[in-house]
Amino acid sequence: MSTVTPGTRPPASRSPRRTEIHLVFSGRADLAALKLLRPGFRHCFALVQHGDDRWTLVDPMASTLAVEALSAPDGISLPDWYRTHGHRVIPAGGPVLASRPAPIGIFSCVEVCKRLLGIRRIGLLTPYQLYRWVMERHGQAGVGVGRHAPVDGPHGQRDRSWPA
Repeated sequence: MSTVTPGTRPPASRSPRRTEIHLVFSGRADLAALKLLRPGFRHCFALVQHGDDRWTLVDPMASTLAVEALSAPDGISLPDWYRTHGHRVIPAGGPVLASRPAPIGIFSCVEVCKRLLGIRRIGLLTPYQLYRWVMERHGQAGVGVGRHAPVDGPHGQRDRSWPA
């Protein structure tokens, strides 16, 4: 019988496809304070892809942390399913195991996504800041919304209250 000591992990599976993380951004605001954030970027969560059809949803909410195994609907990828349901989805690379502890942060949707990705940047506090940081670092102008593309407001008009 073997035991796992704290800080160790079992061996990774020998899956031919590496684990990928997709960040999902939403305009939904269940808490009144979230309505102060940029429309379309009031919440974020992660989809972790393990192989072709195995996914884990990591959704940090105000009252709980939801972690669920999901399957993609037949004939459509899970990120595309979220896109067709009004969410902005961007690939963000794979998980990173850092060699040193992450800085102390407030438990939030952004902080959980940052920890999944190994991002140590203290100044990333809002979903929009995280979105911009990932887009700029990973050069994904062709994915989701381009780096300098306008971000639409809730009714499709250009949101002029925030810089693009």
